[in-house]
Amino acid sequence: MHKITLTILILFCLNIQVKAQTYELNDSIFTIGSYLRTYNIIFEFNTPAILTKSYKELDSFVDFLNANNRLQLKIKVHSDSRGSDSFSRCLTCKRAESIAEYLIHKGIQTDRLLPIGVGEVEPITIYNIDSLTNDTLSTQILTQTYINSVKEKSLEQYEELQQLNQRVEFEIIATDYVSQNSNYVHLDLIDSLHGLFTNFSVDNFGNIYTTNKDVLVKYSPKLKMLFSASLKSLLPTSIESSKSFRVLIFDKERGIINFLDNTLTDVKGEIDLADLDVLQTVLVCESFNGNSFWVLDEGGQQLLKVNQNLDIITRVDNLNYLFKDRTSPIQMFEHNDELIIHFPGYGVALFDVFGTYIQFYPIVSTFIDLKNDFLFSLDGQNIKVFKLPLMDHIASINLSDQSSESFKIMNQKLYLKTLTGLFIYSIKNLANNK
Repeated sequence: MHKITLTILILFCLNIQVKAQTYELNDSIFTIGSYLRTYNIIFEFNTPAILTKSYKELDSFVDFLNANNRLQLKIKVHSDSRGSDSFSRCLTCKRAESIAEYLIHKGIQTDRLLPIGVGEVEPITIYNIDSLTNDTLSTQILTQTYINSVKEKSLEQYEELQQLNQRVEFEIIATDYVSQNSNYVHLDLIDSLHGLFTNFSVDNFGNIYTTNKDVLVKYSPKLKMLFSASLKSLLPTSIESSKSFRVLIFDKERGIINFLDNTLTDVKGEIDLADLDVLQTVLVCESFNGNSFWVLDEGGQQLLKVNQNLDIITRVDNLNYLFKDRTSPIQMFEHNDELIIHFPGYGVALFDVFGTYIQFYPIVSTFIDLKNDFLFSLDGQNIKVFKLPLMDHIASINLSDQSSESFKIMNQKLYLKTLTGLFIYSIKNLANNK
């Protein structure tokens, strides 16, 4: 386990400290309300995108949560007060969701995390400490009024105080969490969304995105319509909402992708993959290793990872062995630091996040999903459940007479797309019926 050492900040050449954590990542006894504060999770300016240099810190929290699997945490993201209160709160909400999203992607259960964007309403308190007795001589809350008064004396001190308010705190909200993830077998229908949908996606917080030709709609977990957008000339072949702050749309016919924010507003405009010298893009998907995405080029038999500036940062050539004597793949996504490519009727190819080929799982399926250590495979009117890494078949989910096309497993729910709509089932765990 990595241990995080919180740096105590000393300002103005005086013994001024920020009192912070009430637990450490190597503690074994915890109480509700205890928290750990960190300044080592850094975001791109005015966006919720986490910088790559923060991953080591986040991975330490993954190790910590895996070692202490009875804890549930609130993720509180704070800002300084240099923007409007509404903007700061909105931005910190998205940043908290990005942190939760990263931890979930690493295998932490969604219901163990509560992301909260605090904005600027909880400024930090600094303490003037006597260097000889270690007594507290005075305290000061870093309100904007106080920080502005410092600005007149020193811009450097002003900036240091602003940065103290920009922090992330992991607060313990429960110490008795019990995991609900084991073997998925029994279904109970809990909701449905009727309509003709060409594609759908579910984000980590249960929001649902559907497409019908060029119309994209976002629904809340309660199936309340939140946003709707016309994509005009874009006809999505796939849609992915694995990153809570953006939605990835891919039009295979035109070789075009588009990024939308969580209000379905265009972010970058249409991106023509032909500009990357791609001959025939068949699949694209998000990558969690940096703010990047994958492109699978069947024509050029190559795999590319592209960053937010549309620079190719990884290129894997000579993939003829992957496509030879197989139908074109229909799914590609990242799962637990691996890239999954699904060839219907043949199996699943695994690559690491650097594009290195790992192995091929032969499996007859028309659609798949992975959740934690389980692979779910749609085969006719059944979803077969396999335990990784040995692919032990441990259960089957019967879909009765549903005309199943695709599905998604998320938060103990099965989202099943059929010819008539989207059906949502709760998945009951019958641990004794393997």
